[in-house]
Amino acid sequence: MLGQSYVPETCEACHAMAELREVEEADGLPPYRVCAACAARLTEHVLRPLEWFRLAALHGWSRYHLHDDFYDELGRSIDPVDDAELHPFPALADCAASLPLAVDVAYALWHLPRALVPLFAAQPAATLELLEQTTAQRPHPDIRASADEIAAVALGPVAEEWIRRECAGDNDALLFPLAQAAAACLPRDEALAYVRQALAAPGTNVAERIGCLAWFHDEAALDLIEQHACAPISETWGRTAAASGITWDRARRWMEAGRPLSTVALDALHACVRYDSPLLAELAPRLLDPPDVATLRAVLTEQMDRDPVPRVKKLAARLIEDAEALVVGVPDFPLGERRSDEWPQAETPRDETE
Repeated sequence: MLGQSYVPETCEACHAMAELREVEEADGLPPYRVCAACAARLTEHVLRPLEWFRLAALHGWSRYHLHDDFYDELGRSIDPVDDAELHPFPALADCAASLPLAVDVAYALWHLPRALVPLFAAQPAATLELLEQTTAQRPHPDIRASADEIAAVALGPVAEEWIRRECAGDNDALLFPLAQAAAACLPRDEALAYVRQALAAPGTNVAERIGCLAWFHDEAALDLIEQHACAPISETWGRTAAASGITWDRARRWMEAGRPLSTVALDALHACVRYDSPLLAELAPRLLDPPDVATLRAVLTEQMDRDPVPRVKKLAARLIEDAEALVVGVPDFPLGERRSDEWPQAETPRDETE
């Protein structure tokens, strides 16, 4: 308005000093504070990669205006963007020179690049301080989950007190990443007790949350699966059992016990030889103390006779085909897309005709 003064502030996207506008979303989280030009690009989903990165690092990449319906992991819009090549996503060399930038990149990307882990591990105290500061200021679950993963893979016990406080807080929606951090940062019994208490909380859908036990690679997790398994059984139960180190003796006992544990056992054996989820590809579980091939095939054949429903017959038949791979411990199925150890190539422009 004419005659009204304002104090220029830094646009969160382009970092220019300007009069800012607040762009809100329906999620109730803090608004974007951006200049007029960036506000237009934000709402039209044509941000430049560097602008997208800065907003994703502050607000979380999965918010509507930054979502992967409109951008790829490096902030490249599905629509044409003016001067996008002049404002690229940060490169690894930039992160190596700036720990705060490295943390922001970890927050903005869909998955934590393994190339960043040595940077965080080399400066554990400084990294922990940044994680505590930034998560206190940026409430989006994407950012909190990324911080928990950094603590798990790069800091370990250095982050023990912080993760203990996080577990004690009102962080119910973050159980999966917090379980990963707890498994790596807290004493094992304390971490398992935290997950056990979360699974036992009133109103908890255990079937949706049982996967958090996969981070522990612990027989105690298998005991919890026995305690909580209930129909309908999704593949998550079996995948979690495989990641927890299921033995042949336990798998056979579960098959003999009948449903729902017999279904979990078959899914677990399948998960030990065919890595059909990113987490399985990451953990690469194996069947422990396997029998000989003939015994394995005989028991699976008995299971098909004992429970001749289509799901059991189909899965058992496939496992009979995979018996040698199960016993030897070599997956018969390609590992698929592991989390890349390579840095995303932000310098390569995307072909808009793809």
